[in-house]
Amino acid sequence: IHCLSPAYAREMISMGFDLVTVGSDIRILTSATVAALEAVRS
Repeated sequence: IHCLSPAYAREMISMGFDLVTVGSDIRILTSATVAALEAVRS
């Protein structure tokens, strides 16, 4: 099951789901890009 937050992932695991993903490709790529830009600009 796809989860967009760690809290929701924990909830789904507690409900018995075995395959849980945290985040999505676009969210992970966006976060990495923002972090890289902040590092370059500082």
